[in-house]
Amino acid sequence: MNVSKSKYNVEEMCRTAIFTAVLAVLAQISIPMAGGVPVTLQTFGVVLSGIVLGGRGGAMACIVYLVLGLVGVPVFSGFKGGPGVLFGPTGGFIISFPVMAYLAGMASDRAVRSISGGAAFWSKVFFAGLIPGMLFNYAVGALWFDIVTGSGIMAAVTACIAPFVINDLIKLTAAGITGIILRKRLKRSGL
Repeated sequence: MNVSKSKYNVEEMCRTAIFTAVLAVLAQISIPMAGGVPVTLQTFGVVLSGIVLGGRGGAMACIVYLVLGLVGVPVFSGFKGGPGVLFGPTGGFIISFPVMAYLAGMASDRAVRSISGGAAFWSKVFFAGLIPGMLFNYAVGALWFDIVTGSGIMAAVTACIAPFVINDLIKLTAAGITGIILRKRLKRSGL
């Protein structure tokens, strides 16, 4: 019994490491924006990790990603690392990643248990996990931006949220579809 539990833990650690690496790679795909918040594929990776690994696993991948970045490993956008990134103007968006992944994963876990598939499955995942996760990310990010810059909440929303909503909805949809496909294929293969 202990052997299989150890095997599961090793498998879980490997999955976490893989998705931490995926987050680090996707963070480097970045387009600078005038407001100071770049467009990256980090949120795509966050949602993907939550859906594929489940709530706990996705959150853990994001926590490892944050810890690596905090100690200086250049995993954040633009090959940056260190506390200055997390405590800088856009740090709130990054700090909220574990909750975002957890919400996506928990919605996916519940949907997998309760619905066989199709539109009902997708709408349950999208509206129960992805949208609340995105809203949480926006709230923490904008509040953090306001606190660090002193610009006011409306300026934070204008600079950090408004230009990204359509982009983020596209990324969430793509990550959701990709994550569901990956999760099903991994399950079929016994992983």
